[in-house]
Amino acid sequence: MAAIPPNLPSSPNVCFGPFVLDPSSGELRKSGTLIKLQPQPFRLLLLLAESAGTVVTREEIQRCLWTDSTFVDFDHGINFSINQIRTALADDAEKPRFVETLPRRGYRFIAEVRLSSNGHATAKTAVSVPDPAPAPLIAPDRRCPRETLPHSVVSIRPDLDLPATGTKSAVHFTRKQIAVTTVIVLVLSVLGFRFVNRTPAPKDWKLRQLTTNPPENSVTSGSLSRDGKYLAYIDVAGIHVKLLETGETSLIPPPVSLNGVPVEWRIAQQWFPDSTRFLADSHPSGQSPAFWSSQGSSIWVISVLGGPPRKLRDDAVADAISPDGLSIAFATNKGRLGDREIWLMGPDGENARKFMETDDDGSISAFGWFPNGQRVAYGANHFADGGLVTRDTNGGPATPVFPPSESKKIWQYLLLPDDRILYPQAEPGTAGQTCNLWSMAVDPRTGVAAGNPRRLTNWAGFCPLDPSVTADGRKLSFVRWTGHSSISVADLESPQIRIVNSRPFSPSQGQDTPLDWTRDSKNIIFSSNRNGHKGIFIQPFSGGAAEPLVSGPYDWADARVSPDGSWLLYVADNDKDFKSGTHIMRVPLTGGTSQPVLTGRAYSEFRCARAPSSLCVLAERTDDRTHFVFTAFDAFAGRGAELARIPIYSESKKFHWDLSSDGSRIGYAVTPDDPIEILSLRSNSTQTVRVKGWDQLNSLDWTASGDGFFVESSVHGGSVLLHVNLQGNAIVLQKGPGNAAGFARSSPDGRHLAMHYFGIEGNIWSLENF
Repeated sequence: MAAIPPNLPSSPNVCFGPFVLDPSSGELRKSGTLIKLQPQPFRLLLLLAESAGTVVTREEIQRCLWTDSTFVDFDHGINFSINQIRTALADDAEKPRFVETLPRRGYRFIAEVRLSSNGHATAKTAVSVPDPAPAPLIAPDRRCPRETLPHSVVSIRPDLDLPATGTKSAVHFTRKQIAVTTVIVLVLSVLGFRFVNRTPAPKDWKLRQLTTNPPENSVTSGSLSRDGKYLAYIDVAGIHVKLLETGETSLIPPPVSLNGVPVEWRIAQQWFPDSTRFLADSHPSGQSPAFWSSQGSSIWVISVLGGPPRKLRDDAVADAISPDGLSIAFATNKGRLGDREIWLMGPDGENARKFMETDDDGSISAFGWFPNGQRVAYGANHFADGGLVTRDTNGGPATPVFPPSESKKIWQYLLLPDDRILYPQAEPGTAGQTCNLWSMAVDPRTGVAAGNPRRLTNWAGFCPLDPSVTADGRKLSFVRWTGHSSISVADLESPQIRIVNSRPFSPSQGQDTPLDWTRDSKNIIFSSNRNGHKGIFIQPFSGGAAEPLVSGPYDWADARVSPDGSWLLYVADNDKDFKSGTHIMRVPLTGGTSQPVLTGRAYSEFRCARAPSSLCVLAERTDDRTHFVFTAFDAFAGRGAELARIPIYSESKKFHWDLSSDGSRIGYAVTPDDPIEILSLRSNSTQTVRVKGWDQLNSLDWTASGDGFFVESSVHGGSVLLHVNLQGNAIVLQKGPGNAAGFARSSPDGRHLAMHYFGIEGNIWSLENF
């Protein structure tokens, strides 16, 4: 199926100033010169221009650029598109000439717009600000500038010649899950399934540790050369190449264009057949791997013979190198779920051409060639379904590799030279993150399974991720990945606003997360999976043994102490039953039987004030996904009156918010890019706090006195804990150790902090005779 253009070929061009938007070709030109603009920002610009003079809300943008059925966060996509538009138009957000931002409402195109066909003006809209009344080019119930394709449509270009010889293909299943930190912790704790023939045959394994980085400088990705002589890997310092025979390691100099500019690197899982070159992707600094895509990313080629990386292409991510080394497959054109298109180009970036695409409700990722070059594998992702599939290079139907019930549990895979698929599989019910390697033979002619999945390893305490293999299939490398979620405590000094005497709180090696303090500031309530499932525990701040408060067959995810300090309110994180709502329970802090309090909508969260206030607040997303609603509730009386509701302009299921300890204000930020809003529950007024010098706010917790917030923000190589006052001034309290991220919660007396850190340890190991 050929690509569907952004609009009908007969659509007139949209002109403003020196710019011309061509809906038929999807191109933006300035005085005849082509201006680079990705498809999603182009569609948004076309929507705004066609609606000149009227406010286009974020909800309308979401409906036009995405669909109502997705639950992913689209605010990042909207903000990215607006930034790309302003860059292309050289527009200023503070003094706009084209796109005006209306806070908490949307955007308005304010320039004069003309419609033209073959260079002849056919219509004109003059825009005057602040009057929003000029006649728009399309009606208020405007259609989106591009219709979506049918669901689950993937088209392949059979006219393209593909390489037909070679050895292997190694890829990740979904780019959104590559090297994931906090996301993968949650996934790994619940994944896992059992196949027949689980017991591996005895192996004379040869294990060798290839890197020895400390936890604060973990290896995040790496790949063996095809001849097994070199290892390329990434850590905080950048890209390294190690000659395995001698141990000599070189740090690759950054490209001139990125000198002094921090970026996040990822090494593609294959080298070229000559074993002297490999590919790497660069991503925006501080961006979580969960958000990596072609947007803002670039592909680079690196040679072990010397010199800095050489850029091959922008707005793309490398997926695979063909077995003969003559083609590079890359993903581009990000949609709702991820990159929608696979393109091929030559080894130097030449002769780029589209090979495969999917519709707006899907994505294609982890593309790779079978060793014979006649078949490809890729992750076909969709809102309703998805999984690892294979397809003949000449076209034809896609063949699922695993049954639908198992497909979503496979998030990485590696095509081995002997036509096996190798993949890590998480173990269920493990206290830490434990995965093992499995393999399954696949018929290279048909793409169907040629045997049952077979367990290869019986490891514990870590996950073998990012696998790569040599051309002869004898040596495998992987990142030995271990995630740690821990609690530290510290004393808080005022008025300097600094923390002192920071120290570990819990000796557990499990996944521990602070939840709340008891009313007297003497005990910390926290969750831990030290006994298998996550339970809720209480432990003295000054030290002592942890006592369980809530345990059972589910993962108890969140808890707060009631305002009077007598009860613990908590919710269960039960993925199997999430659609039935959020069930809030209560149990005496002194021990006893749990009783139900209320049931909220799915993904609801709650907070409680402290005495003398008696307020607890539930935050729920409305069924039509247009608002978050704050509702009062009581531990015994249940649901009370609605307090307030705030509009949302994304598909976010949750957001950062907190209730002040006196119960008078709610602080919130709907997305990490938004400013902090403070809603007064007494006057119903709102104060906006813009954090100066920081973005990507990943947590929000009130100080005990209500004079500011504790906020975590991402930086290259880790995160920082900030104190932000009500004027937006930020003070760095502490940098997360290594690559850790987290949040902080104050004791009721304001003298102590319980801080959460999640970090990873990663080093590369090799395995032979597998």
